Amino acid sequence: MKHPSTLAPILLALFCAAPPASAQNDTGRSLSHEAVVSAPVAKVWAAFTDPEVIVQWMGVAKAEMDLALGGRFSTNYHPDEAIGDPNTIEHEILAFEPERMLTLRLVGCPPELDLEMLHQTWYVLRFEPLADGTTKVTGTGHGYGEGAEWDELYAFGEVGNAWTFQQLVKHFETGEGPDRTETKAMVDMFAGAGTADADTLAAAPIAIVSATQDATQDAAQATASDVLLPGLSQRKAVLGVFTDLVGGSWTATGQWRGGPAFEQTQTFEWGLEGNIVHVRTTGQLDAEGNVGPRSEGVRAWDASRSAFGFWEFDRFGGVTAGSCGVDDGVLWYQYEYTMGDSSRTMRDTWRKLGPDHYEFKVGLWGDGEWEQVLLDGECKRGRPAPDSTDESR
Repeated sequence: MKHPSTLAPILLALFCAAPPASAQNDTGRSLSHEAVVSAPVAKVWAAFTDPEVIVQWMGVAKAEMDLALGGRFSTNYHPDEAIGDPNTIEHEILAFEPERMLTLRLVGCPPELDLEMLHQTWYVLRFEPLADGTTKVTGTGHGYGEGAEWDELYAFGEVGNAWTFQQLVKHFETGEGPDRTETKAMVDMFAGAGTADADTLAAAPIAIVSATQDATQDAAQATASDVLLPGLSQRKAVLGVFTDLVGGSWTATGQWRGGPAFEQTQTFEWGLEGNIVHVRTTGQLDAEGNVGPRSEGVRAWDASRSAFGFWEFDRFGGVTAGSCGVDDGVLWYQYEYTMGDSSRTMRDTWRKLGPDHYEFKVGLWGDGEWEQVLLDGECKRGRPAPDSTDESR
């Protein structure tokens, strides 16, 4: 079978499209990305529909657009070819609303790609003008199936579409487009054209080997993911740790260094279809020992910082925010905490000891190590919380 992957970092990944949902019994999996672009909606719409603008940021060498129902949107990444030559990528316009929506399906692609498989997916772009003059762009690919080849296509789409949106944002912020050498290397590698030579690898470190080489496929995809979308591996690692925590209550206990006993219970639930984590904390509220809901928070990927973060809002009006991540399987939170007239870097860690048991630490952190552990305790799974249903799903 021909290689099923799209040209993930570029338009073939972004604009795969297929018959409307009404023509199918099963619309399959969906994959969405969004970005806020520093430009009015008219200019952002032109970035997807005006060939002169398209070639400035998408990395394509040639582009043609017939913006009409049933019209064609065609691109070619090879400077020495013309539209209509073998490496042309062609999409049919299924529907559009000027400056609001564009829906496409793939009807032509280079011969080494599996058009039959790609034709089962379709792509919807939505444009939302915001009050501050910027524009929110949301792209959703539909129709992804199940199985190893579909998983590969989905993974490439996840990385490639995010990379494409980053190029869009960069274009309007800096006026720059993607590096041509980098783009060509990605086209060659994701199309399954084979391993790049040494010069190409040196010039474009994102290049990956052909996905037909199973022995190196996983490592190659990981390398491409980290370069095309910095932090993707960390994002997946953090969400993977929360998979073990979601759906029940966890009680942390310990003794503050030179102070009182500590006990808090947290519940973890998915939000936004598994893209963020809601956390609710119950603990001591006052010196009299009264216990009740103490705080609620979110753990989520922060695209503006290319990092995973957390935000905690307590009932007393306080807000704690910082970063979180995973090192050697240990979940950590890091944040600044005011002590008197100074601010100190704090870290909380959860180290898994068993399916229902974690080591739990809180302390001062500096230069990559503990300066002082203030709480050395444990956290154990309790009964699923009766009110832990995520109403947003």
